[in-house]
Amino acid sequence: MILLATPPNKYEQGWASLVVQQLQQAFSFCVKTNEAAGRVILRSPDGRVWAVTVDNSGTLSATVMDGSER
Repeated sequence: MILLATPPNKYEQGWASLVVQQLQQAFSFCVKTNEAAGRVILRSPDGRVWAVTVDNSGTLSATVMDGSER
């Protein structure tokens, strides 16, 4: 399980950078830098499953998965 930094009430670039660093550290053992993945699947502490993606501008998005996606 990965516990990410608590988000601030307003967007802060420093927080976003910290989250990216945490994700890089957590996945460095299983994802190689020369491999691309369309999404990363994470489970939150409350048990929900999230798909994390990135768009061409580098914006991260998280979408709750209801079990029908594969």
